[in-house]
Amino acid sequence: MRVCLVACLILAGCTYERLRVSPPLRGEVHTDRAAGVLADGIDKANVRVLLRDRSGKAVRDYPVGIAAVPSSGITVAQASMTTNADGILWASVTSSQPVTVIVEATLDPEGRPKVLPQRPQIQFVESRELTFGIDTTAELPVGARPADVAIGDLNGDDIADIASANWGAHTLSVILGKPGGGFSAANHIGVAGAPRAIEIADMDGDGHDDLIAALPQHDKVIILYGVAAGTVGERSAGATTGAYPRALAVADIDADGFLDVVSADSNGGTVSVLLGSASGLSSAGSTFSGMTPSHLDIADLDGNETLDVVVVNASASSISLLWGDGKGQLTLATQLPLSAPVQVATADLNADDIVDIVASSSQGNIAVRLGDSGSSEFPIGGRLDIAGAGGLAIADLNNDGLPDLVVIADAPTTSKHVAAVLLGEGDGTFRARIDLPVGRVPMAIATGDLNGDSGLDFVVANYESSSVSVVLTAEIPVGSGN
Repeated sequence: MRVCLVACLILAGCTYERLRVSPPLRGEVHTDRAAGVLADGIDKANVRVLLRDRSGKAVRDYPVGIAAVPSSGITVAQASMTTNADGILWASVTSSQPVTVIVEATLDPEGRPKVLPQRPQIQFVESRELTFGIDTTAELPVGARPADVAIGDLNGDDIADIASANWGAHTLSVILGKPGGGFSAANHIGVAGAPRAIEIADMDGDGHDDLIAALPQHDKVIILYGVAAGTVGERSAGATTGAYPRALAVADIDADGFLDVVSADSNGGTVSVLLGSASGLSSAGSTFSGMTPSHLDIADLDGNETLDVVVVNASASSISLLWGDGKGQLTLATQLPLSAPVQVATADLNADDIVDIVASSSQGNIAVRLGDSGSSEFPIGGRLDIAGAGGLAIADLNNDGLPDLVVIADAPTTSKHVAAVLLGEGDGTFRARIDLPVGRVPMAIATGDLNGDSGLDFVVANYESSSVSVVLTAEIPVGSGN
């Protein structure tokens, strides 16, 4: 069961541990604010507050006031907080009852927090730390040997749908979500070649999601335009890429309001940019990346407000960073070493407003490289030992405001594969993995809200099973016994 908490936590009788204020108090702490917590209906003995700096780690501890507000009046307790020049960004609360959390902060000239008797209050509408759980798992049949999977709303009913690129069947499978939950049987759409990658996005700006597929044997990317009924309308003639486009990513590279497509051209050693418009795709050229580029992601890696590309070069044992000029052109900036890389994803893992990189390696590990504003260095921030690490994705799976990681991995005690979920701590590190069953030879992962509960779920393409595994996540209050 997923628990939704808005304005205040309304589920009495649960024990909440390390209850986080979410979203972080980023940009709200100045030298004229005070620090404190207002808790509704809580005795001061049941409340403890820890305020953290923007990296999520303690810097210094200070006493702050906590006001518990029963119907008969206000009591005050003591707690600790931490701060640095950026101010207070997180609070953790231990409580045996529901709470409404209000956080305020101020720094005196020496950088120490000060509690003021009269001050405006900053109220967070969500405040929680809930464990990650599984509500539903299912394995749905698709066409033969799906190599990639995507999530989107293909029929405009505000319910998420699933699409897979079926390498063995030369088809795309579309699975429509049903009102009230569940999925329809797959509809298979034939394409002229074996599709290796798939994305779902509104490419022509008509308000309907489209299917974008890479056909490596034809060095081409095609669009199957969606219509209101969820069926495929006109097909684009396609746009030519470098040799053997193996992976795709979609974003507005040239900032013209239309989404563009970037492909990793495995046999050509290049990354191709295909600029989007209302009438289709046009090539903006290809840029050398390295030997056997096999996966990629798009993000503003250097912090200059233009989109860049990070690419896995499988045969070169490296990751390439390609800077974008905001007009559709890419330039190779550097290659970072990583043995046997498989897939890559980007997110701000340590809450410093700088994009970080996570890359899996078939040698049994995942490299976490933390970004440094404007730099192409991305030093190693950590390495996770995960045997069989393959496809991966980053998303906030437990709704705590922190990026989490899901990665295809070997099961610890059997020859099967699993989807390993690692919940993020907000400082570039992750908790112990939670293994979830999937089909045979999982290849790729896509994330999205598959059941309309405002939480992120994920789906895995299983190559040998010719299926997709749907994993619906759940939030369970810690100590609730659920």
